[in-house]
Amino acid sequence: MRKTLCTGWDFRGHFSNDWIICLVEWVYFYCLDNKNIPIPPIMKYLISLLSSLMLLPCLAQVCENDLIIENFIHNLKQQGIDTIMTYDIRSVGSGSTIIMNVKDTCYYDEEPDVSYIMWKNKGQTSIAKVSTCDCFVYDTIQYNLNQVWNFYFKNKTVLKKEKIFSPEIQLKTYRAACNVDHYSYTQILIQAKKDKFIFTLNHFYLTKWIEGKLNLNHYRNTRTLQYRLQVLIEKEVKKIESEKLIQRRLRPTYIGFKKQ
Repeated sequence: MRKTLCTGWDFRGHFSNDWIICLVEWVYFYCLDNKNIPIPPIMKYLISLLSSLMLLPCLAQVCENDLIIENFIHNLKQQGIDTIMTYDIRSVGSGSTIIMNVKDTCYYDEEPDVSYIMWKNKGQTSIAKVSTCDCFVYDTIQYNLNQVWNFYFKNKTVLKKEKIFSPEIQLKTYRAACNVDHYSYTQILIQAKKDKFIFTLNHFYLTKWIEGKLNLNHYRNTRTLQYRLQVLIEKEVKKIESEKLIQRRLRPTYIGFKKQ
């Protein structure tokens, strides 16, 4: 008998429609495994229909952040700018942002993925916010990021060699490694002339307590230069967002579907 794990709640505590798909699949596979139970014709139709609907957001959404970032960086390089940093916060196990345009009004649920692109040129530092997964386009601003850049150039050799260790907790007789299915992470990509460096910080690895037990690698991980660089960038991004320094305007067209 095939086993399907079904739940009506996602990891943020929001109700999800995925349980309907799971239920239809369960009935379908139950009939397959029990040859004496015929598969209702409507069930085959529902499976095909649901499978098609699940693919529609992938085909219709313009959530191609990686491509947008590549094009943005390419345009910067065409202008002779070769000191560039990208800052992304992503998640594993969460739903995708769904967008819908109804009567010239844009709706979306879940937080859209955005990327921050920072660069240094002729002594000036700038930052842009990029996303094709929400209702807006964002302006580029000049902003003092010298603290971030100075920290990177001063510590880049060590930054490239550092390692973030997965969480471990102490049980009675041994240390146990821990992991989760759903987590957020920060990814930082730095391109400085011919030098290119990318690293990822799994936020779960920075957790201090796991089910009431101390993460034995918490102290080591939060003392790394990679973590300190991430904190520096996060501090500047939060200040920019809180003071609304980057203006936004409605995107002229929207593509996608609203997730119920």
